[in-house]
Amino acid sequence: MRIKASISVMECPEKKWLKVNKIDKVGELPKHLIEEALQIHEGIKTGQAKNQEYKRRAVELYNIIYKTNFNKNSNCSSCLKQVWQGINKIYKKYGEK
Repeated sequence: MRIKASISVMECPEKKWLKVNKIDKVGELPKHLIEEALQIHEGIKTGQAKNQEYKRRAVELYNIIYKTNFNKNSNCSSCLKQVWQGINKIYKKYGEK
């Protein structure tokens, strides 16, 4: 992600990609995604998934919400931390009352 962010202000000389002028903000999430995030949070709330299914579902949901392309079976600790932080952020916004 760091490389992509650093070259986003440039344009490909062969026109394979254009420079990025603006970043789209994530609006309000649909209710079904919020509910799924709250369910998944129960399985990953400690920062470690209870089982492979929770990890796979968390990565899939994160990819959908944040438009990323992480591998569902990834063991990359920085990727999984980012997934956990994203779902935890949703939990704090919609789950805690």
